[in-house]
Amino acid sequence: MRTQDKTQTKSSMEKFLKDCDSRIGFPALNEDVERYRRYLDFCYFLKKPRKLTNAIRSGLGDEECHQAILGIFEMALKERRLSVIEKIERISEKENSLSSLMDIVRLRLDIEGRFSSYRPRTEQIERVTRVLTGQARFSDEQQKTILNDLFLRLQKMYRAKEWGTIVTLLENSNITDRNFHCCKFYPLSLSKLGDEEGFRRIVEEISKKIRDPANIEDLVDMMYTENLNNQVINLCDANEGTLTFRTNLIYARSLKKIGLISESDRILEQSKNGIHSMIESSDVDISGVTKSIMDIGYSGDIQSSERLLFELTEREGLSSELIDNDLVNKFVELVNDTLDRQKRIRLSDSLSTSRRLMSSGEHAIAYRLLEPFIEHGIENSAELFE
Repeated sequence: MRTQDKTQTKSSMEKFLKDCDSRIGFPALNEDVERYRRYLDFCYFLKKPRKLTNAIRSGLGDEECHQAILGIFEMALKERRLSVIEKIERISEKENSLSSLMDIVRLRLDIEGRFSSYRPRTEQIERVTRVLTGQARFSDEQQKTILNDLFLRLQKMYRAKEWGTIVTLLENSNITDRNFHCCKFYPLSLSKLGDEEGFRRIVEEISKKIRDPANIEDLVDMMYTENLNNQVINLCDANEGTLTFRTNLIYARSLKKIGLISESDRILEQSKNGIHSMIESSDVDISGVTKSIMDIGYSGDIQSSERLLFELTEREGLSSELIDNDLVNKFVELVNDTLDRQKRIRLSDSLSTSRRLMSSGEHAIAYRLLEPFIEHGIENSAELFE
């Protein structure tokens, strides 16, 4: 938020305004955006409502002047100068682009203020709905920023168990791929509140609208957690061919839960083969492949994750792809995770063997057998510590 320039005195601001009015005037003043901004600021600080109103009206049709107007609007909101707020909103109501930007300013302050300390007012709820449903018009970059800010606030609210407030904020939103990362807290909150019917209704509605693989992954995870296995299967069947490995893993588990064991096994094998094909493809999503291999490791299938990791390392030009896509750290994490899982699986057998060796008095051999695990950094095994 802009603040008053301490180097400017009241008389110097008065002189600046008088000089602009007498020598330049509107609309010529608008051509110098910095001068226009100072003019608005000084009118605001000196509480000259008529001059401020005329200046804002003059800048409405010039998008380069909008940021200066928004600066005044934000200051007025934070200082609760209601007459200025109402005046700017009234003047700007027919200027769609500026009105949308004012929505963003208000929503950003709503987010900072935790929606009136988790007691959202009607206009705050309506603002959230407009932004989430795309009724507010703003650039892709502005949209990305405000939705990310909203996501972080909703995430904090969810962790703070403000589930009722989340439901109030999001219940009127049309949930699509565009806003799913924010709106997913709605069904999650319904679940936490024990509203099984509401949860089932909303996830079934969402499943008809989303197609993004990452969003589908989150949604089937929610469904599976609530034992909606048939819904998981239906959603996965409808999006076959675009599912992530983790989604297929949940899909397979749902199939197994309803007794379709052979189909469950087929889905898992098909998914692993799909990753193999992706690795061999010239046009591959390295980030997606890396995540899938790690998810295979999480699922407990270490052999498959090792094999696919080896295949990935054999890929020609992998180093350049990792660097170009800023995935070096993610790849290192995958390698370390795979090695950790290898060591932990083999640790159990080595511990059993070392016990037999120690009972026979072969302490030195037992130590050499376990030493690689110690050097690797496995420190949370009580048996190894002993």
